[in-house]
Amino acid sequence: MSSSRRLHRWSLLFLVGDSLRGLLLPLLAVFFTARQSQGDLWIAWFSLPVAVFSVWRYFTTYYELGEDELVVRTGLLFRNVRHIRYSRIHNLESVQGPLHRLLRVVDLRIETAGAAEQEARLRVLSAIAADEVRRRVLEGKRRTASVPEPDDGLADDPLPAVAAPVARELVRVGLWDLVVLGLTQNRGGIVLGAALGALWEADLFDDGFGRPTDVLQAHLSRLWEDGRLLVDPEPALLALLAAGVVCVLVAIRLLSVGWTVVQLHGFTLRREGDELRTTRGLFTRVHATIPLARVQLVTVRQPALMRRLGRVEVRVQTAGGDKHASAGREWLAPSLPIAQVDALVAEIHPEVMHSKLAWQPAAPRAAWRLRRSSLRWLAVALVAMAISPTLRLPALLAMPPLVALLWYAGGRRARAFGYALLPGHFAVRGGWWCRQSSLARYAKVQVVSGGASPFDRRWGMATVAADTAGGGAHRLVMPLLDAGQADLLLAQVRARVASAAFHW
Repeated sequence: MSSSRRLHRWSLLFLVGDSLRGLLLPLLAVFFTARQSQGDLWIAWFSLPVAVFSVWRYFTTYYELGEDELVVRTGLLFRNVRHIRYSRIHNLESVQGPLHRLLRVVDLRIETAGAAEQEARLRVLSAIAADEVRRRVLEGKRRTASVPEPDDGLADDPLPAVAAPVARELVRVGLWDLVVLGLTQNRGGIVLGAALGALWEADLFDDGFGRPTDVLQAHLSRLWEDGRLLVDPEPALLALLAAGVVCVLVAIRLLSVGWTVVQLHGFTLRREGDELRTTRGLFTRVHATIPLARVQLVTVRQPALMRRLGRVEVRVQTAGGDKHASAGREWLAPSLPIAQVDALVAEIHPEVMHSKLAWQPAAPRAAWRLRRSSLRWLAVALVAMAISPTLRLPALLAMPPLVALLWYAGGRRARAFGYALLPGHFAVRGGWWCRQSSLARYAKVQVVSGGASPFDRRWGMATVAADTAGGGAHRLVMPLLDAGQADLLLAQVRARVASAAFHW
């Protein structure tokens, strides 16, 4: 028998806190821009109805653990009842921040395959209640998997007990691996921009003689008006600007490393039966589930620095996908020795050996097309630099090595593109500085398309793409094919997709 249950009493604290978080930035903006006028802080009164609404949500939210389904009831005047069958749930993600762990509660997020958002969020449950929900869901999925066919004469027999699968650890990521990964990310720019904006509004850059940025801006304005910024720039100013750019780049990388360590500290990947389970996070611990049957795409990514160290990233895209999912959700392995890639990919695609894929190249003229495009933009930049007598000589000196670099890069980019047709899978690859290959079953492909831009038609080329339910940045796209080659590839992929039984 199922019975209605209410969220944990500490849900009030988290519901009110989450609701007031949306007012935090407006309140800070008003505080810093109108500190002298207390009357402008009237916006703070908006927090009162927000808090009242959060309390209302707590007292009108219930959940039930039925025999075969989870039922979530919300609202009083406008009632909403969601019936979520255990067999349809493909991810139970539990999140525990520092305050969650202190209060021994869990934020439980429930997702199904077809939803672009969470089907339900139980915020928050006690650790015991969350474990019970997880246990009932797993039991329901195992019970469904063990149901016999209706025509085999066993429909009235009792279902056999299904033993819990044994967990195997597949990946464990160390601190050094996260540092290397962080150096290849660019997330530090967001953190740096937000921090500088807050310090700017707080007038912490003002040293009594005006903000240093204001002084620099005034100096640059005078140089621009005098015509010396481009014609005869001061060496000291150029050195200062170059040092500033270097400092910003270093700060972005260090902040990216910090973000990566905080989000992915203690990352582990385990396999339990037909599910992959990940655990990650330094302050906020996140436990997520990836059903193998729901994996749409597997992507192996290798930035230049990781390539030098013999390591790769392995990511997956699942059906549906929650756009509010926590950061780092798509990683199977943030940093993995390249020798272990085949074994990890085989956990999802046992028929595939990733390192032995037979890649077919792009069009023979692809390299010349990429080189010509790059050299055209380089010529425009050099002509702009040559306007200044001071920059004319550096532009001339930089021309030969830049031309050689772009010529080399165009060839490497063209050679990096490729596709592989396997009996049950379609794979594409690309990238020179950051190599990336993606692999999907034909049974997971929903749309196959071919297209050609005006530039493609001018070169007699075309592009072939395949989309899965995961979508996003993980599309299978093969550009720079000869038009005839693209038509043949499109026909082959379409035929194999049509002959494969589609399933989520």
